[in-house]
Amino acid sequence: YLDIEGKDLTTRYANDVIASCAFGLKVDSFAEENNEFFRMGKVVTNFGLSAFLKFFMFLYLPVLTKMLNIKFFSDTTTNFYKNLFMNAMNDRKTNNIVRPDMIHLLMQAKKGKLVHEEKPSKEADAGFATVDESNIGTKTVNKYWSNIDLIAQAVFFFLAGFETV
Repeated sequence: YLDIEGKDLTTRYANDVIASCAFGLKVDSFAEENNEFFRMGKVVTNFGLSAFLKFFMFLYLPVLTKMLNIKFFSDTTTNFYKNLFMNAMNDRKTNNIVRPDMIHLLMQAKKGKLVHEEKPSKEADAGFATVDESNIGTKTVNKYWSNIDLIAQAVFFFLAGFETV
């Protein structure tokens, strides 16, 4: 029989999928067990007591954390994800690369070209007890997206999926 560590298996798979969707990278965490993207993901999601305390300080004492210049992530981690995302975004701009993924959506949002695509309604699809779809997300909102906003979205996407499997 084959002994498999289920948590490690699913975490590595999620890491590879998120690396592709959120950062446009091709990562193989099974072949390269100690790749940098996976290692940094482990560092970021290692929530010890200090991270727990920082989280509550950011949540309940935001003015104090700003005054004391407390950072949730280390400069090394922050720079890693910042450089990774910015390099991917710049590479796509320079080489006119379009992939149907999160980076593309964020780049479209920054340009103000992200729109809600309405699917044509088919009355034949209506069945018993059908309800109208919500209008949430269909309203056009003009928002300025900084590069930091875009990076934060990608990192949040990564954090939400990395250790939750």
